[in-house]
Amino acid sequence: MHVPAPSFLITPVRRAYGYFRTGVKVEGDAWLCDQNHFYMSSGGVSSRDRVPQHIDVELRFWNRRGGRVTIIDVASIDLPLRTLDLAVAEWEPFKSVTLEEGGGQETRSFVLVPRGAPEERVEASTGDLLDLEFRPSRGSERSARPRIRLSLGVQSP
Repeated sequence: MHVPAPSFLITPVRRAYGYFRTGVKVEGDAWLCDQNHFYMSSGGVSSRDRVPQHIDVELRFWNRRGGRVTIIDVASIDLPLRTLDLAVAEWEPFKSVTLEEGGGQETRSFVLVPRGAPEERVEASTGDLLDLEFRPSRGSERSARPRIRLSLGVQSP
């Protein structure tokens, strides 16, 4: 037997859901990289050393509605077809971003490395899926967290 919700509860529930739902949208790219992100210069010649393979991520965030919201950090990282546990690299971390309602896009870049072994190679391949979920300043419910699924590409020279 189905009992409908009382009509006097519908409006307050919608308001509460609208408050916790952030309205943040995310788009971007992720690619496998084996280049050092810090340039070395010697005698006027600059070069990049090779480092263990890691994942570079560049994302654009914007807030469609719901007032100002800050994306504090990365809540979860998952490569669904791999058993690899990833973390944000300390040497190029995710920086929080505050988004005004209806404001423009804000870009953030960061690097993913194996958790507990940042000097190790990320065992992933082009085409693998990467799921990211972010922690906003409001809307702590998992359903309100901004998410994105990216397909890993290769670094363009």
